[in-house]
Amino acid sequence: MITSLDLHFQADKHLSKYLDKVERALERGKHDKAVKELDKVIEYLEREARKYEKQEDKGKDEENKHIMTTDADMLIEIIKEISRSLRQ
Repeated sequence: MITSLDLHFQADKHLSKYLDKVERALERGKHDKAVKELDKVIEYLEREARKYEKQEDKGKDEENKHIMTTDADMLIEIIKEISRSLRQ
């Protein structure tokens, strides 16, 4: 799903790193650790969305390297749903 988004390579790299940690924790059966990592992903997405908005507000013509707010919101909702299912 992440590959379908038009992310700057740095954002893609960071997001993939976080999700790899989640995957490893799940493979080891450490659901609490996976939930903590998912929380970190949500924090990262929220931070990136704020940076995107800030750069858009400035009206700079340069490429925005941050995650679009709509993409971040969509991913956050999916991640929250996954996190809720792991907590049960």
